[in-house]
Amino acid sequence: MTGFTVLFRIAVIVFIVEGIIMLGFFLFGPLPHNIIAVVDAVILVALSSPMIFFIAIKPYVDARTKELRNSEARFKNLAETASDRFWEMDENFRFKSIVDPGNKKFFILPRNVIGRTRWEIAGANPEQDEKWGRHLKDHLDHRPYSNFEFTVTDDNGQHHISVNGQPIFDDSGSFQGYHGSAIEISERKQAEQILRETKAQLDIAIESFTDGFVLFDANDRFVFANDAFLDCHPTLRERAPN
Repeated sequence: MTGFTVLFRIAVIVFIVEGIIMLGFFLFGPLPHNIIAVVDAVILVALSSPMIFFIAIKPYVDARTKELRNSEARFKNLAETASDRFWEMDENFRFKSIVDPGNKKFFILPRNVIGRTRWEIAGANPEQDEKWGRHLKDHLDHRPYSNFEFTVTDDNGQHHISVNGQPIFDDSGSFQGYHGSAIEISERKQAEQILRETKAQLDIAIESFTDGFVLFDANDRFVFANDAFLDCHPTLRERAPN
């Protein structure tokens, strides 16, 4: 289901409900215009909100959630069949070896790594990039690090990589370099991107309602409301999640 389908269903629901309301006004006699406007708005929100949620929004969210779960399942299968790659760098932070105990295909060819620093491989400048500047300082201070994520682009495309590193010292306490592990996390990053896009599309769909929309959970706790609803109930705005 696409975002256009959601908006189309919402429009159809509002059109049908509004038609039923107008038919009711016609059958049960004329009312003052100010009363008609209030009654129309109240009935429209009361009848259309549940229908919009269960007919338009919920199927859309369920479909997107299923896509995300499938992506996460593919990532999990990849993680279960792939081993971490182990690496070692010298005292100048240049890679000198990479080991793949699982004999899987390297996500970055060793010939593109050996003799280079991590920031050189990533095409980053620690003096200009704050993230890489902190990473370089960890090396200079001989601190361990974990889950440092970066991106590398080569002939095979873009790779998102997460690394862990531990400093190496000899018996006299002299710094010898680093060793650690690396794993490709591209599938996870793609799943995170799908989640962000799904949330953004859902936010756009709900904010497009001309009528107020509010959602409470099973415990009657306020979860979400669009701007149209919050404009009518400003006291709830400060409780609205960001």
